[in-house]
Amino acid sequence: MMRMFGIVVMSWFLSLSWGQSSSIVQHPLSWEREFSQRPNLYSPEVAVLDSQGVLWILCSARMGYEGYDKQHVTEAMFRIDGNGQQLSTAELGLPLSNEERVETSEYRFSPLPSGEMGLMFNKIHYEARGESYLGAYYAKLGIDGAVGPLRVVGGAGPEYSDFLTLTNGDLLLGGSQGTMISFDSGGAPRWKKSFRQPLLVNPSSANLSDGNICVSAWMLGSTGVLNKLRIMQLDQRGETRHLADIDALRGQVAGGPQGSCAVLYDRAPSVYEGEYHLTVFDHSLGRLDRSRASNIGIGRGVHPRPAGRGISRSDWQHSHRVRLVW
Repeated sequence: MMRMFGIVVMSWFLSLSWGQSSSIVQHPLSWEREFSQRPNLYSPEVAVLDSQGVLWILCSARMGYEGYDKQHVTEAMFRIDGNGQQLSTAELGLPLSNEERVETSEYRFSPLPSGEMGLMFNKIHYEARGESYLGAYYAKLGIDGAVGPLRVVGGAGPEYSDFLTLTNGDLLLGGSQGTMISFDSGGAPRWKKSFRQPLLVNPSSANLSDGNICVSAWMLGSTGVLNKLRIMQLDQRGETRHLADIDALRGQVAGGPQGSCAVLYDRAPSVYEGEYHLTVFDHSLGRLDRSRASNIGIGRGVHPRPAGRGISRSDWQHSHRVRLVW
């Protein structure tokens, strides 16, 4: 839940995030906290759990006592444990001017094995005819909000929105023009792949229990949208091991036991409604039997529309950001 003047976190949401049964939403609230620091204003953008079960929340913030128009715009973070205790809060020390901060978007977190958090964002230039993406930037983020050196990890052109720490400690970055990039925790490149025949856009990736990577992406052909999702299993060098296609528009993946991968996807043509289905693939991307949760319809209704700059601006990109956790 978000409020204009701060952040309200409810314990049932955290319980879901900490991997407990979805039936927890039927239980009474055990705690509710508001993490406000007036007169500062916070708008949550993204929340991620680290390996210790601590929730990191990244916010767009307006800070200062000089009144709304004179407050400086920045990024801030909160760290909250499973009992609702605020462990730390800090303004991020990004080496950006106020003008440069306005031209950033798509902030993403991904926890690092060191206990730090990986931070990624896009640099954007706004023009009368639209916006141009100038590249993806990466830095390590400490528990005190200290930001390490900024590294350019993605080139100009694509909008980078998928950000994942791999099981070997490297990071994976997925872009809007069929580009996938891997780099180490210091920002040094590992590999770069381009998936353009057909063009694969808006990827979603997840680690598999056998160390491979499951990726779903929307397929575009020479005449436009193909209304298909491509599911790929990649190794940690970015080489394609297996492929499968699903008739769908939007998808999200999650890893399961024995190298299996679950894909939650939508077949509704409208970005304002959803017709959700779930397919589970085995370790070679063979579809499991229907009796084992293959293509189960899980509802039709309005898409979730997450708030904040952490989600891309277009309606389609808003509509497909459904979080799937196995």
